[in-house]
Amino acid sequence: MPSDPPSARATPPPDAPPPIPLDAHGRERPAFLLGFPEDPGLQALTRAFEAGNYAYVRREAPALAEHARDPDVQAAARELLRRLEPEPAAKYLLAASGVLLVVLTLWAYLHHAH
Repeated sequence: MPSDPPSARATPPPDAPPPIPLDAHGRERPAFLLGFPEDPGLQALTRAFEAGNYAYVRREAPALAEHARDPDVQAAARELLRRLEPEPAAKYLLAASGVLLVVLTLWAYLHHAH
């Protein structure tokens, strides 16, 4: 069986997805970060976001969003903050779980045979 020439193996088909960008640890980078503009402050925020240092992002992103000269950098900093906010549905489900816990606890306490 003849083997393909090296150039044929190296060229991906035209409908192939682009290669997945990886960070320094070999993990896939979040796709939304890839379109962010080049800015030293924003790069520090994205590194912290990828590393899971969300306290740093919450602390530093508002200042960058307010003081950056580039509107794209401001928008990117606001996007990082938005991505750290919990989903509204999760808030409601947590509140409903707490209410259900209280109701069931009271029911069990009041209907327990003494």
